[in-house]
Amino acid sequence: MKDLLGTLQNIPDYVYIILLAIIFAIVGFSKAREGIKEYWLFRKLMRVDRQGVVVNFLNRLAKLPPETVPDIISEILLPTDDAMYLGQIVREHTQVLPAQVLVGIHDTPKGKVKTQYYVDVLSACCDAQTRRRLARMMAIRITERIRQERHLFEAIAVSARGNVLLAAEVGDLLDKPIVLFGDLAGVNFPERMQGMSSIPQRYIIVDGLSASGEETLYLANLIKSIGGEVRFVFMVIDRCFGAKDRVRNESPFPHPLELICLDEYDDKRCSQLLASDKNLQKA
Repeated sequence: MKDLLGTLQNIPDYVYIILLAIIFAIVGFSKAREGIKEYWLFRKLMRVDRQGVVVNFLNRLAKLPPETVPDIISEILLPTDDAMYLGQIVREHTQVLPAQVLVGIHDTPKGKVKTQYYVDVLSACCDAQTRRRLARMMAIRITERIRQERHLFEAIAVSARGNVLLAAEVGDLLDKPIVLFGDLAGVNFPERMQGMSSIPQRYIIVDGLSASGEETLYLANLIKSIGGEVRFVFMVIDRCFGAKDRVRNESPFPHPLELICLDEYDDKRCSQLLASDKNLQKA
């Protein structure tokens, strides 16, 4: 009888030990499963990493201070907040005019657009950190599209009245020369280029913002005048005034020009973005 009572008193201890064993087993199985998944992912990467790019990148990460690794990966490999970053640039670098006015650098029938919001990407690029990040975003987009289309280009074309700061930064990242077109301090390009022994023939155009498409077509015609060609135009922001359709339809080349942007901001979207900021300030 005493033995039976002792056994009954010890049952809770047995149950406790069994429950702990079950919990440890579940946790151990879960960790083992995650480890196996990570191992097979690593094996898969190694199979496709024939040139050692992944291994080299991991070795470089291993030599960095641990606290910097998450920021580097998020900035380079996982740019999920790019849209939010561009929105912040529009917030900080948009001039709200008293009324709609004609904006543009070409005094031609199609060279100006009517807007109340002047988005100044060039001023944003005067900040080194902003310029570097935008250039990195642009370089990634260019690389993706060029590889997808299997397109080759020799140089980056930029207008003397365009975003030369951004284009130069993108050129550094892609290791491509920058060719300036247009009048700069009384010196006209491409006339200045005629004495060069070797002139690039295949270009992409890089700039900060597209509105009417007039500057893009002007630049494309200058490129054509030296026997060059361009197919792709890369912009940070398209203001949605019809530039995409216009450069495609009025291309001076046998093929259409394709305008590719990081994001689009029409007047309605600019208005909503800036209005939300005012409401937050009031709150």
